[in-house]
Amino acid sequence: MGVVLAAARTSDAAFYAVFAVFVAALVVLAVVTLRWAVRRDRAGRAEWLRRRTVAEHDGAAHAGAEGNGRAPRHSSTGRGGSAPSSPRARRRRADDGGPDRGREG
Repeated sequence: MGVVLAAARTSDAAFYAVFAVFVAALVVLAVVTLRWAVRRDRAGRAEWLRRRTVAEHDGAAHAGAEGNGRAPRHSSTGRGGSAPSSPRARRRRADDGGPDRGREG
């Protein structure tokens, strides 16, 4: 009976040691992740403020969607619409002279 209790105590101690290492690693990972996120956020805000002050200085503060500092979105079709997602949509594009002309769907 004493051997069983000693083995149980040893396995409990090993479990607690491994669990403590796991918890410590998880806490370190969370801290590193939060520091990275805060650093990226600060850099992004600083860049946003810089672009904003430049835009206000140039008089383009109310330029609309094109003056927000982002590149315009382009679709894969090159026509400003969304990309065809089905064979039927591809055939429709081919019928109206779209870039998918000649493809079989």
